[in-house]
Amino acid sequence: DVGALRLTLTRGPGARGLTPPEAPTPTFLITAGPLPPDDPLALIVARTTRRDETSVLARVKHLGYLDNILARREAVAAGADDAVILNMAGRVAETTIANLFCLIGGGLVTPPVSEGALPGVMRAEVIRLARAEERPIEVADLERSSEMFVSNALGIRPVTKMNGRAVGDGAPGLITQLLAVRL
Repeated sequence: DVGALRLTLTRGPGARGLTPPEAPTPTFLITAGPLPPDDPLALIVARTTRRDETSVLARVKHLGYLDNILARREAVAAGADDAVILNMAGRVAETTIANLFCLIGGGLVTPPVSEGALPGVMRAEVIRLARAEERPIEVADLERSSEMFVSNALGIRPVTKMNGRAVGDGAPGLITQLLAVRL
């Protein structure tokens, strides 16, 4: 069977409070689970929370997921699978679980790390293979995308609905299908 492993490293236990211990004892955790489905996603734009693109934490994968949890709860309540998180300037950062790519006017684009996107390994590979352009993405750009997909360490998933409307013709696009085979 195929599954997914998650490796988590923390600084380990310490006294109550925010000051880390002087001599930390790191904790290394390995968890295993099934791969998530690879079926198409329906997204909404989250209204409950924003990503602070100026924060150093916007560029680090960490365990402080409260903004992502709130945005995901909003998506589920709206009947969607996931939510696009906007940055403080009102532009696209990423989704709660992945980087976002859009085909707009014939060109593949993704938000740059400076917009609040995590600099993921799969994101870098998609940018390289598909020659995606990193540029700010406005909410209006989402509405005019002819194709959309997300990427994370577990792979690529097509997006076929955004805010209740079909993306393109409502089917996974050619670029998504080609990249999924390649990666």
